[in-house]
Order: sequence, then C-alpha cells, then structure tokens
Amino acid sequence: MKSFLRIFLSVIIVSGLISVTTVHFGLAQSGLVTFINSDTVWTKANSPYTLTGPTVISTGITLTINPGVTVNLNGYYIFVNGTLKAIGSASDKIQISGGKISFGDNDQTGLNSIFENTIINSTISSSKPLKLNNNTINVRVIVGANSIISNNVVLASIDTGDNATVSNNDIKSSLSVEDSSIISDNTIRGGVTTGNFAKFLNNTISGSSYYRIPPGGHGYTIALTVGLHSEVSNNIISGGVKATSSTITNNTISGGAPFTDWGGRAADSTSAVTVSGDSSITFNIISSSTGYGVLISGGYAYVSGNIIQNSIRVAGDALIEENLIYNGGIQVGHIFVRAFNDIDYGYGDSIIRGNIITNNSVGIGSSREGGTAIIEQNLISNNSIGISVASQATILNNTITDSSVAISLRTSSATIAYNNIVNYTQNSVYLSSVSTVVNATYNWWGTTDIQAINLTIRDFKYDINLGTVSFVPLLATQNPEAPSTSFSLPMPPMTPTTIPEFPSWAILPLFLMATLFLVVAKKRVFQTL
Repeated sequence: MKSFLRIFLSVIIVSGLISVTTVHFGLAQSGLVTFINSDTVWTKANSPYTLTGPTVISTGITLTINPGVTVNLNGYYIFVNGTLKAIGSASDKIQISGGKISFGDNDQTGLNSIFENTIINSTISSSKPLKLNNNTINVRVIVGANSIISNNVVLASIDTGDNATVSNNDIKSSLSVEDSSIISDNTIRGGVTTGNFAKFLNNTISGSSYYRIPPGGHGYTIALTVGLHSEVSNNIISGGVKATSSTITNNTISGGAPFTDWGGRAADSTSAVTVSGDSSITFNIISSSTGYGVLISGGYAYVSGNIIQNSIRVAGDALIEENLIYNGGIQVGHIFVRAFNDIDYGYGDSIIRGNIITNNSVGIGSSREGGTAIIEQNLISNNSIGISVASQATILNNTITDSSVAISLRTSSATIAYNNIVNYTQNSVYLSSVSTVVNATYNWWGTTDIQAINLTIRDFKYDINLGTVSFVPLLATQNPEAPSTSFSLPMPPMTPTTIPEFPSWAILPLFLMATLFLVVAKKRVFQTL
C-alpha cells in the first residue's frame, strides 16, 4: 500500500497537479520534480542549496539568487519557464555547479533573466534572450536572440542567436553568433563564426587550429568566418579571415598555411584573408608565412591601402590599388585545385594600379586562363621577374626596375607602352611560346641605344620559334607619369624564396611611411587617372 501511494504521489507531482511554492530541498524526496509557483529568493543565510530533483520555475514567476549563495544542481536541472536572476557582487559571488539550467520556449521565458558576478559550472541553454555580465563561465553556453554577453571570463564555447551583443569578454574557446550580432572588444582564443550583417570590432583573436582529413590530409582552420555583408574592423587576428561580400578594414591579420589532401599532395593554401562576393579590403596589415596573403576566390574585391606580405591571388574581379605588396606579388587568373577536382576557382578582370610591389619572385603574374588585366602606374622593383603575363594585359605607365627580367610574355595579347623599364640584369622583355609580333613601343628602356635595347629582348633572334618585339619608336627619356624610382621603403633583408616576418617595431613606421608615400604619389603622380 505504501509503495502504491508513493507511485501515485510521484505521478501527480510530475504532472503538476501538486505544486510546491516554498522550497525545502533538504526535505524533498530524491528525484521528484519541484515546482516554484511563487516569487522566491534564495538567500546566503540558507545556502547552500542542493537540488534533490529537477526544479521548474513556472511561467510568470521569478527566482532570485542573492550574493554569496552556493547552488549545487547535484546532476539535476533547473527548467525556467519564468525568470531567473542570479545576481552576485564582486566581493560575494554566487556559485552554481553541476547539472544544467535550461529555459522554455514560451514568450515570457528568459525575460529579464540575468547571471551577474556568478561562477557558473552548470551548462546553460536557452532559445530566449539572456544577460550574462561579469561571470566566470566554465561550461558551454547557448543563448537566444538579443542576448547580452559582457565582461565575462569564458572557458568553454558560446553560441548565440540573432542580434546578440558580445563585448569585453575573455573567451578561451570558440564563439558562434547568428545574424546582425555585434562582437567587440573581446579577447578570443578559439575560432569565431558569425551570421550575416555581423560587426566584428576591436577584438584580439588567435583562433587557428590544426586539423586532419582522413586518411592523412591536413591543414589549418580559419580564425574568423563572417557571413554576408559583415564588417571586420580594428582587430588583431591570428589565424586568418574568411568573408563574403563584406568589409575588412584597419586590421592586423596573420594566417595562411599549405593545405594537403589525403594523398599528401599540395592542394591549395589557406590565406590570411579569403574573400568572395563584393568585398572591400582596406588599410590592413596582412601577413602570411606559407599561404596566400589575400585570396580573392570569386566576385569583385576592392583592395586598397594595405601592407601585404605574401601574394594576392585573384580568381575573381578586382581593383587593387595603392598597396605595399612584398614576398609574393600579385597573381591573376585561374585557380584549380587538382587534388580535389571539385574546387575550381574561376577568373575575372583585374585593375592593378598605383601599388608598390617589391621583393617577389614575380611582381605581377597572370595565368593562361586568366581574364584581362590592366596594370598601370605601379612601382615594381627588386623582383626576379617584374611582370609575367600569359593572358590579355594592358601594361601602361609603370616603373619596372631592379629585376632579372622586367617583362615576361606568354601571350601576344599585351599592350606595353609608356613604362620605365630600367636596371634589368638579364632581359627587358622575354618571350616564351609567343610566335607573333608584340607591340612594345613608346617605352623608356634606360637608354636610347636601339642596338643595346634590342640585345636585351629575347625574341626571334634568340629562338626562331618566337615572334618579335617591336619597340621603336621609343621614349627619349623616362616617363614622368610613371612612379619615381627615387622613393624607397626601409625593407628588411629578404629574398623571393624566404618569407621573414617584419619585426614588431617596424610595422608602425613602415605603415606610416607607406601611407605618406601613397598620399603624395596619388597627388603628384596619379592625377591623370
């Protein structure tokens, strides 16, 4: 009889037919559900509170946990259909451990719910908005749209809904937010993923992680991946950025690594910055040790005012102007990842204008499958090959200096005029697989000695299978509309085959000097654009 009565009472309590308004956990029967049906305060004087079964905060009801309270969920859960306020103080924090705190889906759930000055060792899960401020959070947190997460130390991952505000936190794991969220002034040690229309501002993030693709491929993840129409500004990012139709400005970004497939073959490279869609990359310091500095995998990109270590790789349309680019150059055209066969970046049209391109194997290059390239008013210096093109290109008003080969051509679809082509050690123009006439008239070659110029051009006279380069008439003096060779930046010692990092002390002065040069150059040299 006693056994039957116990079962009967358990059923009606779980069903909500019997409710508890005053909670005495020490007297509750182990495992039974406790319902809080009136506003309740847990005080320090009655602490600690140890659950002996699941606890439900009913709709319209508020449970307030005072400073200094210790709550042991004891492996059970608190289910919130009303409001939970755990508000400690800086000197007397609340401690919650064990089990889980979850929130229901009705319209009032989570309304005004807050965790503040609380040490949280219990998983929090809510599809409704919560406020978490100045807590130490050691377990995973999932919160709904419009949540506010600020001034916390977080050891585990955070996932939020739309319109979340995440600010001034020390997050030691990953962060994922949905559309229209604002992430600002955080230190983040894991990867970050956002939805569309996100703002990622003034953060420091080191989120790159090594991973393997069975049975043997490997590579590196990207630290920050943002959705469409997002803004990434004024951050320090280690691990790389991937964005679509977004704005990336005033950041310091490092990342990039080789990527191999399961057969161990080099397949592609991750990049410090990878963009597609209509994107803007401006006034950043971008470095990559082994991958690309910037990869434009599709769409249209505007790239301006940046300092970029390692290459800009362009498979879409791009306007690339007034950047300093070293140790990689600009590569325009088709990208096909052989090892996967299904990754086949297209190619588009590029304008490359007003840049300083130095210390590269190839300053500017294009593939045979590339689109058109307009290359104008760049200072291209100290490269093994200044310009190497295999697709249609217009090369105007550039200064190409201090290279082994100034211009290498694998196409006759090139216009070469009004350039200063000087201080080459091997060839001014080098033809490869071109059997027709190439027009290179109206350039300055560093001399007016036609015979001497002719000997520097590798064409039919060196290989009967090649075409000829027509270079007369020529300019009698250097073209003043091309950049001057008198300006030089204090570059660290390097060769095209090594990729050293700038010392930290050199970044700011280099950026300021580059900016000053570009402003002056734009005013004095590029007035004809």
